[in-house]
Amino acid sequence: MCCHNRIDEAQAEDRPFVRKNGWSLPLNGLQILAWLLILYFGVVFYAVEGLALEPYWWPIVFSIISVVYVTNIIFHTTSTTINPADDNSTKWKATSRPVLKFNRKLHKHVIENNFCHLCETNVGESSKHCSACNKCVSVFDHHCKWLNNCVGDKNYRFFLATITSALLGCIGMIVVSIIVFVETIPFLSSPTSASVNVWWKTSHALAIVIEIFIFLKIIFLGLSILLLSQLLLFHVMLNHRKLTTYEYVKRSERKKNEKKAKREEENIENGTFCNEPLGVDSESVANMDDPREIPDTPTAHPLPQSSGEIPKSDLYNGNGLVKNKKGRIARPLREKFPTTSHQYSNDGFLHEASNQHNVQLPHSISDANITSTES
Repeated sequence: MCCHNRIDEAQAEDRPFVRKNGWSLPLNGLQILAWLLILYFGVVFYAVEGLALEPYWWPIVFSIISVVYVTNIIFHTTSTTINPADDNSTKWKATSRPVLKFNRKLHKHVIENNFCHLCETNVGESSKHCSACNKCVSVFDHHCKWLNNCVGDKNYRFFLATITSALLGCIGMIVVSIIVFVETIPFLSSPTSASVNVWWKTSHALAIVIEIFIFLKIIFLGLSILLLSQLLLFHVMLNHRKLTTYEYVKRSERKKNEKKAKREEENIENGTFCNEPLGVDSESVANMDDPREIPDTPTAHPLPQSSGEIPKSDLYNGNGLVKNKKGRIARPLREKFPTTSHQYSNDGFLHEASNQHNVQLPHSISDANITSTES
């Protein structure tokens, strides 16, 4: 039976209370920005741009934009309001105390064997504990800052509908905005010659201000279209691969770590290491005021007298003295030990290779144990 993470409240650090949904305080800055943009787009369209169109366009334009605009608000609100918590994770109901801090001395992971040590309950296999919301989310996908809420299986469809409706609304609005912006330019250049068919064109100064607002709206709509298109295509790809955002991120991190480990293994096989300057003790370098100043007296570690074999540790550590099988010590390095690259050659000595900060070692230990003949 799994040992629960029972910690006294007096021993726990202050933790935020469990969030029920996206309306739980504190609100996120991106969440506030999203609603301000929705309000800004709607006001400019209905009060400015829509009225500037020819009257015969009003029924179709207002109908299409209104349906998409209202639909997006409904889906956006629903995605924010739904509590995506795991059915067994009912901690959010306890408003009298915060979630206790996870004690890593007792457990390696927050969720082990489908038991959450913070929610203190069994959860589903795909449930994850969100640190931002402090609750377990059923089939956790990601925590959306624009909604200020987690996205799980309970609100994922509404989340996709929010993205899709927002993208369609932005495309429709940017078309109207560009048309009105272009048609207003002649009025700004010659107010007397252009016809006045809307309230904000009665004043040249007011028309300039409105034109600036329309231009800013076009900029915001363009950026929104780019971001929403990328996000929608990303989730289409995830659904095609039957992955969540969390699973995709973890898989990408795992592949990245595997590639890194493979590169390190290849470096070891090829005998290439990034070592300290040969003959310089790491402790002495750490104690120097300027690590670039190499001490005149090298700290070399001679090899054992009993064996002609070069220990692998000495090859890895880049010691400054090398013995051949007859016990003769190869010539030492120079008095100064610059941080350069050295290579074991067939004459049994170390030679400078290039101005690179690495040490090129033999492909195997046996290659380094080279016999030398006396002259």
